[in-house]
Amino acid sequence: EVLEGIQGFFETHAKPGHRFLNRMTDDLGERWEYPTTSFKPYPCGHVVHGFLDCIMQLYGKGLRAEQIKSITCPIAEWMIPIMCEPREVKLRPASDYHAKFSFPFTIAATLTFGRLGVEAFSEQNINNPEILALTEKIIHVPDPTATDPSRFKGWVQVETIDGRELDCVVTDNWGSKHNPMTPEQLYGKFQENSSLLLPDANVQLLSDEISYLEQIGDVSKLAELCVTS
Repeated sequence: EVLEGIQGFFETHAKPGHRFLNRMTDDLGERWEYPTTSFKPYPCGHVVHGFLDCIMQLYGKGLRAEQIKSITCPIAEWMIPIMCEPREVKLRPASDYHAKFSFPFTIAATLTFGRLGVEAFSEQNINNPEILALTEKIIHVPDPTATDPSRFKGWVQVETIDGRELDCVVTDNWGSKHNPMTPEQLYGKFQENSSLLLPDANVQLLSDEISYLEQIGDVSKLAELCVTS
């Protein structure tokens, strides 16, 4: 009943459940889903990643936070309640968790730092007056062309204080199966995250061991390397 009951997984999370059930056994042992898994290069709500890709592209071309007059982002209507509303809450996130699901904050932090790492969501940064001032300049409008919920499109329209107008569109967010991260980028992400808790020596050893995971006969060494103290 856990899977097929009235309150089971299929009814609550996988409607229409009967179709999902069939897909579980179709091509069993032949079709592998893991290669299509999406990875998150940014530590925040996945649906905003395409927009962060746009910001990173514009940052790479020289755009900086202090140059912004306004940023307008056409966004899929179904994303708006998740990342954009209520607006007053999203403009001033109350915690690191709230900030990770704030459309204006994640964009403002990315443009401020030229990246978006875990440190962007520190208490100091979620109260940073420069970042919060920038959130006020970021607005969203519905994008009627963004109709595919499996693809996180990004579209950023920038007006600078000196009158320039910049436009960037990303059809498939970085890290998705359509725009995958490279193995080197994935290892970089792993090392950045694991170094928050583990000694540098352990991080490097773990990276090396994971590279040969299929050949490891005893994974207890991996478990030992993951111990924080």
